[in-house]
Amino acid sequence: MRPIPSMHRRRVHCARNGLAALLLAAAAAAPAAREFRDTLADGSPGPVLVEVPAGRVRLGSPDSEAGRRPAEGPVHEVSVGAFALGRTEVSRGEFAAFVRATGYVTDAERDTPVPDKSDTYGCFVPVGSLKPEWKRGSSWRAFGVAQDDRHPVACISWNDAHAYVSWLGRATGKAYRLPTEAEQEYAIRAGSTTPWPWGENPDGGCRFANGADISGRAYARSAFGVVSTVMFASSHCDDGHGATAPVASLAPNAFGLYDTVGNVSEWSGDCYIPYARQLAGERPAAVADCVRYAIRGMAWSDEPVWLRSAIRMLLPRTSRYHNVGLRVARDL
Repeated sequence: MRPIPSMHRRRVHCARNGLAALLLAAAAAAPAAREFRDTLADGSPGPVLVEVPAGRVRLGSPDSEAGRRPAEGPVHEVSVGAFALGRTEVSRGEFAAFVRATGYVTDAERDTPVPDKSDTYGCFVPVGSLKPEWKRGSSWRAFGVAQDDRHPVACISWNDAHAYVSWLGRATGKAYRLPTEAEQEYAIRAGSTTPWPWGENPDGGCRFANGADISGRAYARSAFGVVSTVMFASSHCDDGHGATAPVASLAPNAFGLYDTVGNVSEWSGDCYIPYARQLAGERPAAVADCVRYAIRGMAWSDEPVWLRSAIRMLLPRTSRYHNVGLRVARDL
């Protein structure tokens, strides 16, 4: 995951190939995904969930894929059982309801230390320049990006995300959790095997993913100055959103899920472990012992190469960034 705006100067150039349009047509022709909502203890509705069918997915990227990182290999195939996944990322409004019900205080608001970092307080956000830094007093409530309750919640640590899904479980009596890495990549790919979920062309992503693009460059210029538009690599399409977008603003994928790539990166329930060690039989650490968790989906501030399906990154569980949020999963 790229938790800060890209600093690369090279832009991505690729001829349009029509694959995004074909995927949109296929999604429209596919049977509608089953959506449902659980009821919270106070009678209010929980997040909208989509039933994701069981299947198999090839995790990772081949050596030949442009932009590939070592953490994306070796490629291997796994089975994924049927499960439910949030139709969208958790919104500010949904997270605010949790805070009102429980009085929860996030890691950013408590200035919780981050391992191997000094002077960590608030959230890691762009402050007066393209390069982010820790900003005292910033949190999911306000971190320098204009948002309302329809936008995805951000500046959320893994601890905060885990607290939210645990509350959902208690409030509904259902088995809510954070999705596994395999579930995340399965949901991102939605049957695709190309570098990007929508095909081979990064510029086709503006129909599906809010990433660094024409609107992002305009936002960077207005917020951080002319130099940012020189340094900010982006796609050559326009998703219409400079920073975070209200959830479900763009097209859904073949599973009926929105924003599986872009908008905000999403915490995984899995402790981060290299694929090679997983394949050798090593098990991820238990929740109490895990220090760093996987991040998937990438964000509004990420250049096209970081929006590929196989991208996986890690962050300490107390980290909170201006472009990291969450999506819920639930056992069926």
